[in-house]
Amino acid sequence: MNRVVEVEIEEGRQAACACPPDMPLHPGDQCIVELDRVLEFGKVVKVLEPEGAPLDEKKLGKVIAINAKGCGLYS
Repeated sequence: MNRVVEVEIEEGRQAACACPPDMPLHPGDQCIVELDRVLEFGKVVKVLEPEGAPLDEKKLGKVIAINAKGCGLYS
């Protein structure tokens, strides 16, 4: 079951996104998400607990890749 993370795409604009359970995302990590077939760069604001997560994953964005603090993938 996917986790749901809240990602800030730009200041004041956030999106809930599905994240595979094996992807180690934490608040503050940078990531690439797919929203409405468009790739966006953002930062994880928080990881939502399953009971606080939206139920309809079809309406969620999708985390494609991450850049955890210090790993240097995209910097």
